[in-house]
Amino acid sequence: TTEIYTLSLHDALPICPALADPDSRVARAVRPTMLARWLGLLLAVTAEEPGVSDRSNQRIQAVVDTLGDLLKSIENEEEAEGKNFKCFEKWCDKEIENAGSYIEDQKLKIEDLGVSIDQHTSSIERNKFAIEKGKEEAGEIEDGMAQATSIRDEEAGKYASDRAMNQQSVGQIRDAIQIVKKAQVVGSFAQTEEKMQITAPGESGFVLGVFESLEKNLVRNQQKADAIEQKKVDMYNALSAGKTQQLGLVQGDIRSKSMLMSEANQKLVDSKNDLASTQDALEAAEDGLKDTTEDCEAKKSDFALRTEDRQKEKAAIREAMSYLKLTAAEGSSAAPAAAPSFVQVLHERRRLSC
Repeated sequence: TTEIYTLSLHDALPICPALADPDSRVARAVRPTMLARWLGLLLAVTAEEPGVSDRSNQRIQAVVDTLGDLLKSIENEEEAEGKNFKCFEKWCDKEIENAGSYIEDQKLKIEDLGVSIDQHTSSIERNKFAIEKGKEEAGEIEDGMAQATSIRDEEAGKYASDRAMNQQSVGQIRDAIQIVKKAQVVGSFAQTEEKMQITAPGESGFVLGVFESLEKNLVRNQQKADAIEQKKVDMYNALSAGKTQQLGLVQGDIRSKSMLMSEANQKLVDSKNDLASTQDALEAAEDGLKDTTEDCEAKKSDFALRTEDRQKEKAAIREAMSYLKLTAAEGSSAAPAAAPSFVQVLHERRRLSC
């Protein structure tokens, strides 16, 4: 499962709930209006009469108390928001750090996947080359076996023909030998008045010897031919068995390389798909990190501006309270005169302070 970091300030709200507290925003929006009303009331009080009466003192004190409460509320809000902002800063730092680590991990994963893709591609090419060479070798072995079989069949056919002719000749000579032997017993080849060519016992013995010699030669030659043929058969069988075994090994290697190539192809597809999803996750994480960083920086800038405004607001309230207290203290003993405006007194105090 690929985790994609898409960060937002809304993710920090469950951790730092005051970030989404609408009361604080409403209070900050209403507070200037309340302050303006109290200051307006102050101007109305000081303009009622030349001096400061008891009734005016009471009203001024009420305004001072209210401003004090408002100041306390601002300080409490400042403290709460400061704690909350620290929580928010920790959240930002943690999420940015986690997102950065995640991005680095994805980049490393992309590098590893690139290496894996190169390895799978190399494995595919290597096995493909081995398969092609194996097929060439298997073809050569099959061609050699086919040629050997053709030669063996031709030799076997010639041997069978020669053997049949030899057997026929041996059979004819043996028949002739039997005839000559019978002639020796009778004493003549003919039973008529005509004399045969072989009538003497010596002549029949010579012919019988020639026939028997021919028979021995034919039998001996056939035995030699049979031995030679058997050797050829044995050689062919041994060659055929060796080539068959070699062909089986080559074909087995082809099957093994084909399986390895199929596995490499599947791994290559998986790695490419994983690379595409990882690149998408990396892009989304980088976008999320950019958005979170910008949101955090904007929130920090807004908090700095609010802190600056709050300090100015607190300073204004304290100055107003000081002015009111000074007015109440001096009013009871001051000679009747036209009451200075709040702006005039404030300007004079700032001048003296400078």
